[in-house]
Amino acid sequence: VRYEAEGELYVAERNVHILQQGRSLTARWVAYSKKTGIGVAEGDVVLIDGSDRLQSAFMIFDIETLQGTLYQVGLDSGSDGFRLRAKEMIRTGKNTFVVEDGVFTTCRCEPGKRLPWEIE
Repeated sequence: VRYEAEGELYVAERNVHILQQGRSLTARWVAYSKKTGIGVAEGDVVLIDGSDRLQSAFMIFDIETLQGTLYQVGLDSGSDGFRLRAKEMIRTGKNTFVVEDGVFTTCRCEPGKRLPWEIE
């Protein structure tokens, strides 16, 4: 981890693992600006928040609200919830999202089985 005082910027590389109040974030590269409260994560990004598990290639997020934009996204809200895959997802609130080129379902099927239904 390195710190750049001028921009109040923390940068971590390789096997990054961050814990914050019941949340965890892992990625290959993470940068966080203490000045703006904005973080950027890249490379096998996994965010776990309660029963929600989010995977992404790249994300930009507000560290407090977790609002932000994610690319190449997979979201699983737990065994009783929904699953989503999308090219791009913007989290606009705690439970609100804008999705581009996405597939949504609540079905749980064994690997290799066809989902009974999904919304594209």
